[in-house]
Amino acid sequence: MSYDLLKLAHLVAVILWIGPALGGYIVLFRVWRRGDEAAITSAEEDCERVLRLEHAAFLLLVVSGVAMLASTDWALLQTGWMAQKLLIFGLIAAFEAYDMWLSHRVLPRAFGVSSDPDLRRKALLQRAWLMRLAVPVGLLIVLVLWLAVTREPLG
Repeated sequence: MSYDLLKLAHLVAVILWIGPALGGYIVLFRVWRRGDEAAITSAEEDCERVLRLEHAAFLLLVVSGVAMLASTDWALLQTGWMAQKLLIFGLIAAFEAYDMWLSHRVLPRAFGVSSDPDLRRKALLQRAWLMRLAVPVGLLIVLVLWLAVTREPLG
C-alpha cells in the first residue's frame, strides 16, 4: 500500500478516534452533572456503543502509523519530532488501554441487570477519574498533532 493511502487511513482514523470520544464525553459530563442515576445508566450504555467506534479507530490509527513507518524503511524514527511524537503517543496509548478496559469490561458489568450498587459506585468513580485524566490527555493529543503538522521537534 502506498504511503499516501496509509496516511489517508491514518487521518481518517484520527478523526474517528477523536470525534466520537469528544462527543461521548461531552454528553456523559452533562448527564453526570445532573446526577440522575437512570440518565447516567442510559448515557453510559449509549456511550459504550459509540466508544466501540472510537476504539476500533484507535487500533486503525496504530496499525496505519506502524505501516507508514515501515513503508519508509523506518527512516522516520531517526527524526526528533517522530521520537517525541511516539513518546507522547505511548502515554496516550496507556490512557486508551485503560479506557478500553473500563468502557468494555468494567462498566458493562456494573450497569448490567444483576449488578450491585457497590460495584456500580466503584465503576462510576473509575469513570470520573478517567474523565478527569481526559483533559491532560487531550492536551497531549494536541501536541502529537502539532508534531505531525510541523515535523519539527519541540523545544
